[in-house]
Amino acid sequence: MLPFTTQTKVGPGDKSKAYVIRQNTCLRFLLFTLVGLCLMLMVLASTMYDVHVERRSKAWQSGVHRREERSLRLQVGRLGMRLQQHMHDDVRDMSILREYRARMYRAVGEYQNTVRSTVEEATSRNATLTKTLAKLELELDEQLEMAMRKLWSDVNEEGKRAGEKLHNLTTEIIDGMRLEQHEEEDFEEQYGEGAEYHEDAEEGFKEGDDYSEDIKDREGDEEDEDYEEVRMRFALDRLLTRLKAMPNITLSADELTDWDTAYNAALDSMGDESKEADLEAIQAKLVARMTSKGVSVKAGRVHAAEGAQDDGSDGGEGGDDKDEYVPSVFDQFETALEAAKVMPKKPELFLKFGEWQAGTLPTPQLIQFVEELYDQNVLESGLFEDWDDR
Repeated sequence: MLPFTTQTKVGPGDKSKAYVIRQNTCLRFLLFTLVGLCLMLMVLASTMYDVHVERRSKAWQSGVHRREERSLRLQVGRLGMRLQQHMHDDVRDMSILREYRARMYRAVGEYQNTVRSTVEEATSRNATLTKTLAKLELELDEQLEMAMRKLWSDVNEEGKRAGEKLHNLTTEIIDGMRLEQHEEEDFEEQYGEGAEYHEDAEEGFKEGDDYSEDIKDREGDEEDEDYEEVRMRFALDRLLTRLKAMPNITLSADELTDWDTAYNAALDSMGDESKEADLEAIQAKLVARMTSKGVSVKAGRVHAAEGAQDDGSDGGEGGDDKDEYVPSVFDQFETALEAAKVMPKKPELFLKFGEWQAGTLPTPQLIQFVEELYDQNVLESGLFEDWDDR
């Protein structure tokens, strides 16, 4: 017998069994069932609402973390590139010292020869004085060689250590920019335009901390502007200006190899401690290569102001022209060599810069491409050459 029925007797003499449905019990059962369904629906709705709120919160947090990760990765990349430039300067100091060493030895040698011939004429009849002067000349050579050897050793060691670490550092910067690009693509795929929680993620990204609030307040940057992004853009704009100013020097692969070999041979010759380098002959070879390709070579002293002093100039009107810096032949050849290496890459470089300026190419991706060219020795200097932090 069911709980909502009751047994009774009907018919003649109440001899037949019958079941009567209890109306109140049925209504009570239906009421409990309805209440149970309502409770289940309320729990389900509450759970769905909690999940929705949690997903919105997760999207917001993801936006905040994406902003922080992007800013920190760009900051690490920027600091790495500044360290990279310092290492490059150490390597370059080694080549500059080779040139200065060769120039100094040549100048001192010419001066000693002139003094020796003059003194020999004046003291040809005084053997004691001649021996004393010869001894003093020998002592000067020894002191000069000792001082130069110490400087030469220190700069060479620093240059070699920097050269060994430079490639590894550049590789780490490239990997960092590549990882940043992958993370950006994953974020866009999950919370990009048209995604369910795009607005929450976008709001979190705008409210994220880029760890430069004090600098932004001091410089008046926009509230939602990423300071590290601004730094990178500034450096890239400077690089683009430098690329546009480069002369168009077209060399074949064999000619490019010949130029590179000639430049390295010149540095090795100036660094050879066993003999004095013939600077005039070395420079003549480099100048011949540049003039054969129509590259104008500036002639004169390394600094024209020195010439003005030699000529007895009082530094009056026209002094600005005399103070103009004139790069050495080696510096001019290095600049021409870089322009020749960049020439085949210019179309692709300008294309990527155009996409970057149009907003279709992310900044980390352009930095990655520039660093790859730097690692291949196509570009001779990085993004932060001669640029101080603001």
